[in-house]
Amino acid sequence: MKKTVIISGASGYIGQNFIRLYNKDFNIIAIVRNKDKLIEFESKIKILTFDEFLKNQDIKADYLLNLAFPRKSDIDLILDSYDFTYALLDKSYECGVKTIINISSQSVYDKDRIKEAQETDLLKPFSLYGVAKIYMEKYFEDFAKKYNIDYLNLRIASIIGENFDQRFINKFIYKYLNDENMDLTDSGKRFSFLHVDDAGEAFAEIIKADDLKANQVYNIGAEDEYTIEDIINSIRKVIDYKSKSKITIEKATNIDDSTNKVNIEKIKEELGWCPKINLDTSIEKIWRSYEA
Repeated sequence: MKKTVIISGASGYIGQNFIRLYNKDFNIIAIVRNKDKLIEFESKIKILTFDEFLKNQDIKADYLLNLAFPRKSDIDLILDSYDFTYALLDKSYECGVKTIINISSQSVYDKDRIKEAQETDLLKPFSLYGVAKIYMEKYFEDFAKKYNIDYLNLRIASIIGENFDQRFINKFIYKYLNDENMDLTDSGKRFSFLHVDDAGEAFAEIIKADDLKANQVYNIGAEDEYTIEDIINSIRKVIDYKSKSKITIEKATNIDDSTNKVNIEKIKEELGWCPKINLDTSIEKIWRSYEA
């Protein structure tokens, strides 16, 4: 029998991609502000505004996948998100949900770390966004304990993918394809990116699993890390286009030996999940999306 999953923040980038890949695997109830953003899925899933969700007395579900959270460090948006989450959890419990999954972020860790972050590391958020994510993790944990249900806090790495142009990789590829020059500085900092399809697969495998340890924190990320120069070299290697873009990469005087990578050994060992899409494949996917 298919599991029924309530997805909050379903019209966001990760939510839409998850629905596109897994609408046949689960009975999905999508909670959105604007139904029009999911109009392509209206025949495949149940789409509700938040008010409709709160008023509906007939919903029964197994899981809540919480993707709803502002991406900006805006205190008013964050406080509104808290109020939304309080009501979301109360209603989800009323709907019979037995496992609540909160999507957190690698932003809870020290941004100046020189080693990949592990779940047992002391938390050291570097922004209001990171602080807010820590609070949200704690609230999910306390709510689950109070009502005797399971919870998972998933700390995901920086997401990349097609049509997600705020990432600098996408911007580099766009400029390369449009023959725009780039003057870049490589500080030595190492970046690790998780393709949105890999993130979706991790969420799906967690929901499908019947023996994954609950009431845990898991990192979800990639296995590799790259400098700016590595990324540019990969773009040049992967893209079959003789760009006229002139790219200069200057080495920074002050070397930055930090990384934003998260350690994923725990989820690999306990679920058997690991990412499948490396940097080269991610670049090819983004490139092809610009060509389409």
